Amino acid sequence: MFLSLVLCVVIAMLGAYMFARPSDDRDASATGDALIGGTFRLEDMQGKIVTESILQGRYSLVYFGFTYCPDICPATLMHLTHALEQMPEYADQIQPIFITLDPERDTPEVLRAYQSNFHPSLMMLRGTLEQTKQVADAYKVFYQKEGSGTNYSINHTGYGYVMDTQGKYITHITHDDDAKTIEATLRQAIMNHKVHQRVP
Repeated sequence: MFLSLVLCVVIAMLGAYMFARPSDDRDASATGDALIGGTFRLEDMQGKIVTESILQGRYSLVYFGFTYCPDICPATLMHLTHALEQMPEYADQIQPIFITLDPERDTPEVLRAYQSNFHPSLMMLRGTLEQTKQVADAYKVFYQKEGSGTNYSINHTGYGYVMDTQGKYITHITHDDDAKTIEATLRQAIMNHKVHQRVP
């Protein structure tokens, strides 16, 4: 009985961690920097080294997932695509980024094929298993492989992190957000950040 109770508590805590939402006080520019983001060293679809410096100078939305994801990842990326299509005036100001949590299967060729389904500006990044863990830890992303061999899935938190022009967290989107919600979140985040930057 005691062992069952302990097991239930552990499972509940793990579930809470997996689906924990970043602070709903979304405007980090007004409340102090959130501890989300940091240094990383990954590769793009052409094998070029990419670091956190890619976040400098433009707003970005960093999303973690994997191409074999059956539903949440493609749905979120499609909603993001439709949101960006409604924001052509921000085309040169927002960099969407997808970081795979499954570098063993998500080769550059697989990422290139997958990227073709979404917004053309979407940058696809991958790293070694160690680099993947490092960047996931920096963004407080939980992920866990389930299954064995090549037939496995990856459970992971489903948030996209909106970062400012210095690579600092502003706010986030969730897998429940549709295109209109994502568009509104991006517009509001950029507007609030620009206003905050003008305050002496």
